[in-house]
Amino acid sequence: MGFVRIRHGSDSAIIDAAPGRMRFRTYSSAAGFLDDLSPRRLSLTWFDSDWRHEIIPGVEQFCHRLLSLMQCRHQKLTSNYITEDRAFDSLNSSSPFISILDHWRTMSGEFVIDEYPDLIHGPLQSKFTVGQYDQGSGRLVFSKIGAGIKVFKPKATAQIIGKPVDEVPDIAYGRAISNDWRIAMLRDEPLLLDIDALILDPLGGPTKRRQYTRLMLPVREQSGTVSLLSASLSNRDIDFRGESLVSAP
Repeated sequence: MGFVRIRHGSDSAIIDAAPGRMRFRTYSSAAGFLDDLSPRRLSLTWFDSDWRHEIIPGVEQFCHRLLSLMQCRHQKLTSNYITEDRAFDSLNSSSPFISILDHWRTMSGEFVIDEYPDLIHGPLQSKFTVGQYDQGSGRLVFSKIGAGIKVFKPKATAQIIGKPVDEVPDIAYGRAISNDWRIAMLRDEPLLLDIDALILDPLGGPTKRRQYTRLMLPVREQSGTVSLLSASLSNRDIDFRGESLVSAP
């Protein structure tokens, strides 16, 4: 679960953590505890290859900072799944992501996927997934999988709906994308990532390399349910490994 240690006074708190090894539950417990304390000043000491120290002016800023460190350090430690944040203004004006973002903003976050096939199914070749929090287990589960996602066999897709995201056939890959999804839902704002992933074949076939840019959008459906749309576009220019690996088609 990783660790976090909190020492606090009347209006300040000192936090020690190792973000690259911290699980989401550990973060959530620490954030809730600090929210109840409401300290005005926080000192964060965190470990990477050595100890680093930061002064943070409030709980909300602290939570955003720790989440970003968790994402960055965790992904760098997971060699099969490497990510980097990407700025939205780096997207080409013709990118399908631009149209999706514009529509999402116009609709103030309300987005019924099947009502807009021209945005999702055509330009993205149905390469998308949708996830929701399951109230019973508290875990993220798949609620929809686009036909363009080739990680899953077509016959198995229906069986995966309702299953936890971190239990896809490649467990390490599932845990990594589940971590991304949690961060996107907590931020409650669009998130753009460049990803270089090695995905294991559960049937023993060759490992596949996938390089893509992923857009994650928290969407509110008419029923009030909050879901996360995760859409991907292949991007062979992404290379975080510096290795002569041949990209899978």
